[in-house]
Amino acid sequence: MNELFGRYKQGPEVLEKVLEGITEEEAGFHAFPGKWNIKQYLRHLADTEIVAGARFRQMLAEDNPPMNAFKEAVWAEKLDYTSAPVAESMAVFTLLRRDNADILAKIGEAGLARTGQHAVRGPMTVQALAELFVMHVEKHAGHIAAIREAWKTR
Repeated sequence: MNELFGRYKQGPEVLEKVLEGITEEEAGFHAFPGKWNIKQYLRHLADTEIVAGARFRQMLAEDNPPMNAFKEAVWAEKLDYTSAPVAESMAVFTLLRRDNADILAKIGEAGLARTGQHAVRGPMTVQALAELFVMHVEKHAGHIAAIREAWKTR
């Protein structure tokens, strides 16, 4: 629990490290055809933290609630992720991640074992969901690092 909670709470720092010194121009660079730029990844992470918070709350407050999937590509397009400033997306993500981390810090082993029914993934525990969102940030931090490398050699 402590390792998971620590990694979950460190999400903003993981992103801050990979974003150090970034400009808005660099963040808007499309390095790979058909893939998101850094602005889009950051806004996606902020929005998925909204989803994570809602799911954690449902699972902790309700018995085995259903959890709908969402269409991330549609959100990115319809919510205009390309226009989201880096600092704004990071501020939103950081605030939401810390709020969700505060909830996870208080729930104990019984809370981590509570379940919900994800529309695509099937049954999930709070712990499995927290692990998923830890890996989600780490995966996209890797994407951001790759885009930054491509920016340097453009």
